Amino acid sequence: MPLLPTLINSARAVLAQREDGRWTQVNTQFGNSTGYRIGYGYMNQTLFTFLPLIVLTVFNVLLVRVVVGAARQRQAMTSAGDVTTAPGDQQRITVMLICVVVVFLFCQV
Repeated sequence: MPLLPTLINSARAVLAQREDGRWTQVNTQFGNSTGYRIGYGYMNQTLFTFLPLIVLTVFNVLLVRVVVGAARQRQAMTSAGDVTTAPGDQQRITVMLICVVVVFLFCQV
């Protein structure tokens, strides 16, 4: 996805040589347009901040639901005498993953 901002920025400005021989960056007609100045900021925020935030939140909620369901099922099987093993490393790793994502979401906001 890093290609998109690079393409947009290359269409936004060009290099031009000034009278004193130094090079400067000059906005193109596209770079001076109101649509670019307003739209690019919103698009950038949406694609790189809000969309990942929403996707991580949705998948994290789904993961929590599955983990809680598995814990209930394991508890029911253990109390019925079907299974005698305690939750293993996979359960702890899943909970740790959920915690890492929650911390990331908290820091992102």
